[in-house]
Amino acid sequence: MAVVVVVIIVVWIGKRSQPAGDKPGAPVPEAREGGGSEAHSIERRIETNIPLPNRDPFLFARGILGLGPSADASVIAVRSAASPRKYIFNRATGKVITEFDDPDDPLDAHDRSHHGQPPLVSPNGKVVIFRSYDGHRTVKVREVATGNVVTVLGDDAITHFGKIAFSPNGDMLYALVHAKLDNVLAGWRVADWQQVCHIKIPENREPWSLHPLADGKTVATITRPSLPRKAQVDFFDVREQKFVRAFVLASWNDTRTFAVSPDGTLLAVVGDNGLFNKALEVYNMDTFKHISTIAESKDVTQPGGSPHDSFPQVGGLQFLPGGKLGVIADDYVAIHDPKTGAQKAIWKHGNEIGGRKITHMSLCANGEILMVLDGETATILVTRLKE
Repeated sequence: MAVVVVVIIVVWIGKRSQPAGDKPGAPVPEAREGGGSEAHSIERRIETNIPLPNRDPFLFARGILGLGPSADASVIAVRSAASPRKYIFNRATGKVITEFDDPDDPLDAHDRSHHGQPPLVSPNGKVVIFRSYDGHRTVKVREVATGNVVTVLGDDAITHFGKIAFSPNGDMLYALVHAKLDNVLAGWRVADWQQVCHIKIPENREPWSLHPLADGKTVATITRPSLPRKAQVDFFDVREQKFVRAFVLASWNDTRTFAVSPDGTLLAVVGDNGLFNKALEVYNMDTFKHISTIAESKDVTQPGGSPHDSFPQVGGLQFLPGGKLGVIADDYVAIHDPKTGAQKAIWKHGNEIGGRKITHMSLCANGEILMVLDGETATILVTRLKE
């Protein structure tokens, strides 16, 4: 299937000369099956060239360490690899809204060769949070328009912030935190940043991710398996401040990538029981039943060769508007019907577009694909699969 290229933002890394294909106004290779290298016209092209001075001559990574969009990708936040600077782009104009350094971020001051967590932009594109992996006791919320700190979340009781997520309509920010001896689901009202949710997570849980649901009152957390405990999804009512129910995923010894449907009824998960025993499956969390298999292991070992499992490396899952399931794998993007497993669209990109390596790829809440191309410039593309 073809891919519609919606927006291109070109970010310069240093002052090297640009390849011919990266010059302003030059045609851009179409994002099509096989990573086609011929130049094609596109619906719309917006670009900008932003100097990112390389402050560390020994830094091997270049371009972009992490990026995150608002729900409609109208705002894209970027953590630079060439400098500690953080950037926020306007998708419609391709221009930088604001840029800043954060002296409190250890990635800015020390080792920038490691990725921090992707920036988190609110669904309406008004505020942004940049995170690192070192488990800060506080979280800075910044205004997108200025980069200024709006509020700092956390108090003396919190020893570590884990995963954070906005509610689908953006009125709440939730976080998994360690508060003294407890694991806690905490929540803040975005209108005034008052904490209005504090739910102690049941014993023997170490949630790995959280998923606020579209009903505005339910948050699901996922704990990965740790033998003998199986993977588990827990549901919390944040209005009543209580644990509601659990869904135990007993089929798999290890689970890696998850997605929860906005209504909380479907779970897509990559399960791993070892070589030739992996699958991407969908479960109904109301009926506790398996309903479809999107992909599964296949032994494709060549005679005399080392064991080779055809199961793809799945880097991301996202339930899309309309109920379809988007899958980002190692060398393709696909859309499936989660109830039947049927494939509706696929783009086999081969990890490159026009000879340039794809270094980042993620699915936005609106169904668009956000990606980065490496090269003398770092290019951000927002694309959509044609079904």
